[in-house]
Amino acid sequence: MTQVREAEYPTQLCMFWPEHLLNILPHVQLPSGYMLRAYQPGDESRFF
Repeated sequence: MTQVREAEYPTQLCMFWPEHLLNILPHVQLPSGYMLRAYQPGDESRFF
């Protein structure tokens, strides 16, 4: 059997936001030139 090191397969990131706070989002301060937006069709080519 081959031994797999943790560094080769890091733990998957899991983010969540409590359901009771869905309408109360935190204020986010972004650096100049950055913006937040929802995922859009066509984004996958830049991430995969």
